[in-house]
This record gives sequence, structure tokens and C-alpha cells, in this order.
Amino acid sequence: MQVVLLGASLFAVGCEDELATPNPYTVLAGKVLSCHADTGELTVRISRRSVAGPTEKAIYCVVTRDSEIYVNDKFSSIEEIQLGDAVELVGYDDPNPRLQRFVVSFAYFDHPLPPPPAPELVPASAPTTQEMRDEPEQKREE
Repeated sequence: MQVVLLGASLFAVGCEDELATPNPYTVLAGKVLSCHADTGELTVRISRRSVAGPTEKAIYCVVTRDSEIYVNDKFSSIEEIQLGDAVELVGYDDPNPRLQRFVVSFAYFDHPLPPPPAPELVPASAPTTQEMRDEPEQKREE
């Protein structure tokens, strides 16, 4: 009985410590200001709402080879990102205090696509006047 209580108390303490650890990941949303595919650098203008009023801030981001990038629901690469795209980022602040950058783990970009082409509408074929005349004669013969 004592072993069970000891195990339960250790389990409860371990859970509390795990929950008390702050989550390093942050979710940000904004618009792409610049993108350098060759270096993985991205600048995003984010908007935040606060009691003092909305604020906008440009943040410097880095996309690593482990980052997952989606453009319009399709797994993509950094080369497909366009200026002005709406973006949602999940990542963390770089632990090096000298590097003030946001390390991207997951990114979803939404850029407008051109509308699909209008479908070709083919008019329904109407019976010719000759076919309309022939039809009643066929019914009379039967």
C-alpha cells in the first residue's frame, strides 16, 4: 500500500513539474514584408491587440530545413512565398540573446490565386424543324 501511495505521489509531482514548464512556442500572424529564399530569411509584419490599442511590428524570422511550410494547403518550399502573403507562424524566439529572430517550426501562407477559368457553356441542342415534323408521322404509323 505504501509503495502505491509513493508511486502515485511521485507521478503527481512529475506531472505538476511538466505542466509548470513554460511552452517556448508562440503563434504569430501577419503579412510577408520580405523573403530571401537563398538564406531562409523572412520578415513579417505582425499585428497585436492590447489594452493600449493595436500595434504593428516587423519581426525577423528564419526558416530552417526542419521547418514545415504550406502555401494554400499544399506542402511547399520557401521559394513559393510571395510578398504580401498572409501568414500564420508557429515557432520560438532564438535562445541566443544577440540574435533577435523568430525560428519558424511551422508556417501556413495564404496567397490569392487567380479565379478559375469560366466553364464553356454549350447550348443544348434543340430538335430541328424537320425532326419535329417527322416525329408525329412516326407515331401515326404505329
